Order: sequence, then C-alpha cells, then structure tokens
Amino acid sequence: MEKIFEREAATQITDMVGYSLLTATMSPSDIRDFIIKYHRKLKALICNLESDVEFTPMAGDSSVSIYPLDENNPESITRPLHAAIRVAEASEAGELLPTRLGIYSGSILKAEFDEHTLSFGNTFAAAARLEQLCNYFRTQLLIDRKISESDPALTKYMVSVGKITPKNFIHPIHVYTVYKPGLHGCPNDISEDHLMEFISIKNQAMDYFSGHGLKGIECDFFQARNLLLKANNLYRKLTGLDDLPTKRILDYIDQFPSPDDDFHKCGMHITAASFSNSGIAGHSLPEKLLKAIGYDVYKYLHDDDEWKDLFQLEWRKPGEKIIEAGEEPDSIFYIESGSVMVKDDNNEVIGNLGKGEVFGEMTFFSNSIKRNAHVIALTDLVVRKISGDNFRKYPELQRVFSDLTERRIRPPME
Repeated sequence: MEKIFEREAATQITDMVGYSLLTATMSPSDIRDFIIKYHRKLKALICNLESDVEFTPMAGDSSVSIYPLDENNPESITRPLHAAIRVAEASEAGELLPTRLGIYSGSILKAEFDEHTLSFGNTFAAAARLEQLCNYFRTQLLIDRKISESDPALTKYMVSVGKITPKNFIHPIHVYTVYKPGLHGCPNDISEDHLMEFISIKNQAMDYFSGHGLKGIECDFFQARNLLLKANNLYRKLTGLDDLPTKRILDYIDQFPSPDDDFHKCGMHITAASFSNSGIAGHSLPEKLLKAIGYDVYKYLHDDDEWKDLFQLEWRKPGEKIIEAGEEPDSIFYIESGSVMVKDDNNEVIGNLGKGEVFGEMTFFSNSIKRNAHVIALTDLVVRKISGDNFRKYPELQRVFSDLTERRIRPPME
C-alpha cells in the first residue's frame, strides 16, 4: 500500500433485472457481446461525458459507479440523482434493459496498490443493500436523503419509501425514490396537481410510519395506515394500479402493527423471506393462535389465501370499551399488543388479558345470545377482529376457537 486519501462520494450500484433468464440459452460469446453492449449503454447514461465519474462493470450484469462530491459545488451532488433518473427513464422507454439501482453518499477511502487504486467504505454495502431492496419495494431506484434533496427542482418528486439499517451500520437510514411523469407507473400525461397530492399524502404517511424527529412526529402506525390507504386509493385512481411500495408498507404494518424498540433503533425488519410475493397466509397471526391451529388446518388456510383478509386490524386507546355486557356478539378479537381488563356485568374485575390472548369467542360456543362481560383497553391496544358472519363461513376456524374456548374453561387437572 502507498498513498491513502479520503473523500466524499456517492456510490451507485446497478443490477440488470432478469439477467439469468435473459442469458440462459446464450453461448459464452453471445453473453459477452450482450453484456458489453449493455454496459456501454449504461455507462453513457451514468457518466454523461463527465470524466471524473468512475464507472466499473462487475462480474456479469452489475456495476459500481463513484461520483465525487464537493459541498462547495452543488451540481456535483445533483449528478447521481440526474444519472439515476436517466437510467430509469431509459428503462421505462425500452432503450435500456430494466435496471435497478441504489445510491448512498458518504466517505470513501482511496488507496493505491501497485498499479491499482482501491476504494473502501461502508457506502458500497449501503448502496448494494438499497439496490437489493428495490426488488422488495418494487421500485427502480432507491436513494438516500442527501441525494434526494440535492436538486430543488426535483425535490417535489421525491417520495419516502422506508427506514432501514444496512449491514455494518449502527443506525437506520431513510430511503427515497422518484415519482414523476413517465416514471414509477405514472403516465406521461398524469395531472401534476394530482401527482403532488399523492406525493404529499404518501410522505405524510411515511413521516408517521418512520417517525420524523425534526417535525416532532413520533411513529404512529395507525395514522400511517390510514394515510397510506388514502394515498394508494388516489394512486389507483390516477394510474389504474396499486402503488406497490405503499402496499409493501401496508403489508408490513399488518405483520407488525406496533413499532417496537428494534424498529426505533434499526427500522424495518426485512428478511430474505420478505422478498417473496406470496409469503405465508396468516404469517402475522399470534404465535398462540398458530400453535392452536395444527398442521392440517394450517395447510388448509395456507392454500386458501382468501381467509387472511377477514382479520381486520384495529387500534384502541386506554379506557376504550371494546365489548359491553348485554350486547349481541358480532366479532371475535385477539390481542396483537397491549392488554385489556375483563369485568362481569356487575362491574367486578374478572381478570386481564394480554398479547396473544383471544376474547369475544365464548358467546359463539355457549347457549348465551348476549355478551356476559365488559372488555376495556388497559393500554394502547392493537387487536385483530373477525366478524361473526365471516367467522361462521370457516368451519376450520370455528374448530380452532372452540378448542381455545374449551381449554380456557376446562378446570386444571389435579
């Protein structure tokens, strides 16, 4: 090793979508010509005749680009964003094969080693992670906050996508993508006013989802979910399609209805299994209920994907009455987080229930036609509710809840 120096730079990682399938029947020479042609086109879009942008094709279809950043030259910070948009627009227009990319800015070390110059820094891992997460969020590009805010003329098109912690990072980062006419499913003739309305609602929703300390906004998945549903409905009205990144966050809230300590520290829990489109129906149900279901019933529910949408999330505040004695039963609940107090019709406390516990099912398996207890939220509460009508449609679910009820009322063995 000889000379070592440090500088600020934006690192960009790209990856061709469907490379393995596209080259599966090609000969080695055909793959060579195919990849060289692709990289030449990609390099022209990224470098844009600027000699100080380093473009390095990697093995196969991926590439690494390094953009030197100069805080005294704002244009140097906008270049990665402009390049990303050029790549995305070329992909949308069919001028470039579909390509995903991630960009992250930070310090890198450059070191001379014999005739080579080596680069080091966690920006490479972060950019690679963002590129991978394009597949999860179903977007063409993901960028960090600094790059998203680099060009005032484009800031209005930036949309928050999530909060994640890349490998080797000790804190989460907020990531963004671009929604503008011709990109991200937005028609070229989309109404600018309606697009701005969608972006405003979506970003407000993501402030509640991720939390925004500078705005004094704490994580609130209930508010986030309501706004995300509103944003997705508007996007569907504008494009005829669901907004897939929004659907991903809605699915995430369905799986994790309350932000835990890990979320505040690290952001979203995204595993390799999360990238699957299909997933496992019912994967977000409480462990206690999953254990009660048993293999045969679980397999039935897994194969019949329709049932999982019958369980609706609800958020309740402390002191809020969920069930009142004397009313007709219309729903069954299980507790995702928080706790409730159960009182009899004389207002005497019977007991408390917590996470993973089920309530409201007793009346469906007894001779009583009225609720015989009050259930009141003791804490901030998240429950999943299935209506009585929907419950009766699935004999397998009735059997599961019947077993749970029998276990609750069965006296302990001596």
